[in-house]
Amino acid sequence: MQTFQFRLKSALLGWISWILLILLRKLLATFSSQNLPLGSGVLEKIKEIRKPYCVGKVKLQDELREQGIIIGQSKIQKLIGMMNLKCHKKIRKHVKRQNRKHMYTVPKEVYKRPGGLVYLDVKHLLLPGGLKACQFVALDHSTRYLATKVFSRITSRSTVEFLGYLQKQEPFTTIEYIGTDNGSEFLGEFEKALKEKQVLHVFSSPRSPKQNPFVERVIRTIIDELYLQQGLAIKREELNIKLQRYVTYYNTKRRHFGLNLLTPQRKLEMLQLSNTVYCFPQEVPNQYTNVYVW
Repeated sequence: MQTFQFRLKSALLGWISWILLILLRKLLATFSSQNLPLGSGVLEKIKEIRKPYCVGKVKLQDELREQGIIIGQSKIQKLIGMMNLKCHKKIRKHVKRQNRKHMYTVPKEVYKRPGGLVYLDVKHLLLPGGLKACQFVALDHSTRYLATKVFSRITSRSTVEFLGYLQKQEPFTTIEYIGTDNGSEFLGEFEKALKEKQVLHVFSSPRSPKQNPFVERVIRTIIDELYLQQGLAIKREELNIKLQRYVTYYNTKRRHFGLNLLTPQRKLEMLQLSNTVYCFPQEVPNQYTNVYVW
C-alpha cells in the first residue's frame, strides 16, 4: 500500500512539474517578445522588407536574423497586422452550383426513341507529329448510332460547332436530351445553344464515368478497332477522314451484340418503321394494318 502511494505521489509531482515548466516557457516567450526594442528601427525594417513584394513572416524572420534582430514569427505577424501591412488577396467569387438534372431523370420512353437521349464525351489525343487533338464523340442510346469529329481545342465553342455538325445527320436531327459529364466544355456557350435549340441537358455525377458507359465504351472500341490497328494520322484533317470511314463502317456494317447483332442503320430503320402510322381505307384487311413493333 505504501509503495502504491509513493508511486502515485511521484507521478503527480512529475505531472505538476511538467505543467509548470510549460507555463514558465510560455511566460518567458511572451515577456521576451513583448519587451523587444521595437523603437530601435525594427518596425521600419519590417515595413521596408514587407511592403514592396508582400514578403511572408518566415522570410522576414530570416532576413531580420541576418541583420542581428531575433524575433518570433507570431510577433512578426502581430506587427504586420498592427501596421496594416496585410497583402491584398484576390477575392474569388464563389459561384453556386446550379441545380443540374441528373441523367437518371430521363423518362424511360425517351430511351426508345431515335435521338431521344444522345451521349457526348471528349477524348484527348496526341498525334505522332506532336499535335494535340480533341475527339468529340456522340452516341444515340436507342440505335447506338455514332458520330465523331476532331477539333484542335476543347472549349464550349468547339462543342457548339460539333452540335451543329451533329444535327445535320440522322438520327441526331431531333435530339430531346443530351447527356454529358460535368466538364467545362459542356457549359457556357454550349448550354446557351441547347436552350436556343430547346434541347434538355442532363449530367452524370462528378467523377463517375460509369454513369455514362455507352459513350465510354464506344471510345474504347474506336481505340481498339481503329487506332491500334491503323494508327493515328499526323494531321487532324487526315484523322477526320479516317474517322469518317470508320463511322460509316460502324453505323452501316458493324453488328452489335447490344442490338441483337443488328447494325445501327438497320435498328434506326426498324424504329422508324414501327413509329409510322398507316391510314388505310376500311376495306383493306386488318392483316395489312398490323405493324410489328421491335
